[in-house]
Amino acid sequence: MKNLELIAIVASIVLLGAYVLYGLIRAQQTQRRKQGRESRVKSREARVKRQESRGKSREARVVVLMLTALSFGQSAWAASSWTVAPPTYDANTHVTTFTVTRTGDLTVSETVRYSTIGLSAAAGQNFTAVQGQLTFGPDENSKSVAVTELTKPSNPAFAYQTGTSRSYRFMVTDMGGFYLAHRDRAITTGTSISGNSIYNVKHLTIQTDAYKITDDGYDKNAPKYIHSSTYFNAAAPSAYFSLAGAELRMTLTLDAREDDDGYQYLSILTSITAYDNRSGCKDGNPGNVNNSLYMAGFEHNTGSKDEDYKSYTFPVTSVGNNAGASNPWKYGTNYILSLQKFKTNS
Repeated sequence: MKNLELIAIVASIVLLGAYVLYGLIRAQQTQRRKQGRESRVKSREARVKRQESRGKSREARVVVLMLTALSFGQSAWAASSWTVAPPTYDANTHVTTFTVTRTGDLTVSETVRYSTIGLSAAAGQNFTAVQGQLTFGPDENSKSVAVTELTKPSNPAFAYQTGTSRSYRFMVTDMGGFYLAHRDRAITTGTSISGNSIYNVKHLTIQTDAYKITDDGYDKNAPKYIHSSTYFNAAAPSAYFSLAGAELRMTLTLDAREDDDGYQYLSILTSITAYDNRSGCKDGNPGNVNNSLYMAGFEHNTGSKDEDYKSYTFPVTSVGNNAGASNPWKYGTNYILSLQKFKTNS
């Protein structure tokens, strides 16, 4: 019986010991879980603090970068006020000069950029494009830039545009590309042509006073002339007629009377220094055509002296080359075109 009681007491002690051990283990586990939770909370707090720190660092870097960019940008900006004066044009060289002027603090050096921009004018056809930099030293307030204008382009299609007005721009910016000033320039590209009226008849006067000639020969009587530019100024440039493939026909009208009865002769030339001589000039034949473009012999009332003026026009368009007519001017058969000759080999 005593042995059984002893066994029961031993078993109770073992169970009690096991229960106490279990309690200790549970307490340690609870403590470790609590410490783990606290550690995780602290870790999260530390992480948040690190993120906040990194955010502030980024903000600081952005601010520094912005300040740095602002600092660099200021050095590219021009501090003065800028203008471009109305340009001057040299008609002999076809060069237009633009003058850039600065006002303000002239104690500092400044550099600006300039360039030309085509508006209705085309670079390479109407003007030569330019671009570059202008550096103003202390106390310098103006500099000039030359632009060559192509007022008569080499391409014939652009040479005559009825005086079309076209424009381009001369612009000034700071080194950062910000606008400072500009000046627009209008140019006339091509020569003005006044429509179909250029082909109308133009009347030009060579001589108004009486002019007496002798029978000594063409080269002994001083020629009366008018420069061809007088006609082209009244009509259009000669180059335009060449480009248009036009043929110009000119006639000469004169009033004639006689002091003595005889044949009258005339010569139309393009030079006042090279005449045809009297070779072959006889009986209404005006002679041999060499330097002349046209020659004619005619009679002012054949068989008698006629002191009254009558008007004659040469060449006689109703009569061909090396031919005559009995009444081409409608004054009667006594007013004869003896012979007219054209130069046909030029």
